[in-house]
Amino acid sequence: MSLNFADTLRFFWSNEIQVSRQTFHEIYRCTYKATPIHKLVVIEAIEAIADIFLSTTTLVAKELKVADGVDYKYFGMCHFAIDSNHSMDSVESVESISNIQLEKNVEKEALELVNKMFELFSTFVDVLLDYAKTYEFENSLKEDDSILSVS
Repeated sequence: MSLNFADTLRFFWSNEIQVSRQTFHEIYRCTYKATPIHKLVVIEAIEAIADIFLSTTTLVAKELKVADGVDYKYFGMCHFAIDSNHSMDSVESVESISNIQLEKNVEKEALELVNKMFELFSTFVDVLLDYAKTYEFENSLKEDDSILSVS
């Protein structure tokens, strides 16, 4: 199924997936004016989350491709392979990051940020899963036309 522009906007701005917008605002809040170390921690946490998500969805994407012939490139090996080859994963980057020494208070803050990122994305994925289980996608898009109406 392919969505037209209006249906795509309606979906992205629907109340049911408001948590997706809140997730990214919260990431911004956690990184705005943060130190470079804190920003690096958030980036690495999100990369770890992406690895978990993409490695898990790869099997599902393969099964779906067999069933309907569609290549789900953002959920399968294609995106996982691209995501896994970021420059942060180079030998030099890994070595440089592993040599960073943190003071105890910064280490505590870093762990809190990692936990916060995993909590945010767990909630985000739970909401999307509930949405997928609960709503008939095409009908739910037609129910709320007020999202795109101009006042």
